[in-house]
Amino acid sequence: MPLDLGQHNQKRHSIKVLVLSLLAALGLMAFAASAQAGEYKIEGKTATEKGTASESVSGTIAAGKLLFPGLSTTLTCTGGAFSGTILLGGIVHASTLFSGCEVEGSGTCKPFETKVKMETNLTADKGFISASGLGEIILMNGKHYILVSSPAFTTIFWPKLCAAPALETQIAGSTVFYAPSALVMSVNQTLNTIPQAELESLFPNDKLSYITQAAWLDAGGTTDAALTGANKGKTWGGE
Repeated sequence: MPLDLGQHNQKRHSIKVLVLSLLAALGLMAFAASAQAGEYKIEGKTATEKGTASESVSGTIAAGKLLFPGLSTTLTCTGGAFSGTILLGGIVHASTLFSGCEVEGSGTCKPFETKVKMETNLTADKGFISASGLGEIILMNGKHYILVSSPAFTTIFWPKLCAAPALETQIAGSTVFYAPSALVMSVNQTLNTIPQAELESLFPNDKLSYITQAAWLDAGGTTDAALTGANKGKTWGGE
């Protein structure tokens, strides 16, 4: 009997959504008891109400910093771009490419996007970090947050001249972004990084790690996101 590719793809998509939902549920357990799982809305309607199983999203990332306090090191990036897929249940899978990245005060210690580019060691390939993770929209104490987690957000590939602990170093764990305008349906939604003290106070279990060291996204970084799939140009937000 010939394989029904449409049915096969639908099942594969359903399995993917289930797996991501389970991962997000585990992430939610790290929050306080007052936290509730949210849902994305498009033009005021949930994805279920609109009959939308998924929607593409993309945006830009402003200049920001990744702090490694235990190593007295700060990694700065001039910006970046991301793309992702919003799924049912308030879940989004996003991939990000940071650019203009270098160790603060170095000027020459710039990471590579991939191991292959690290081995090629071309100047034009320096200053990039590729990362990806699973995000879930959360409503807590009347505010919307995005919990982003991954067992392997990214591997930073350093040039040999850098005095890094290793040429290939991984960042894993979880962190939280604030979604200040989630309740307002708008074409562009914004995410903000949260000060370290606030993260430690509200979300003590959600931490990033760099080898054995803690890592923090410096406060002040913003992400601007818009729908880019079938609902491109339409307003969206969360509940």
